[in-house]
Amino acid sequence: MLQLIALPMLLSSFDHYRPTYIKSNVLAVLLGVLAVKADVFFRKSGTVL
Repeated sequence: MLQLIALPMLLSSFDHYRPTYIKSNVLAVLLGVLAVKADVFFRKSGTVL
């Protein structure tokens, strides 16, 4: 869980180095990865969303 908290902070610290479109793409990819991980986790635990 600490990694989930640290990632947005890490990204925001690099905000002024990245163009907005790259930043939004990174966030979209991170959200996609989190969604897949959550889906796999809930399937393993036997819970269906």
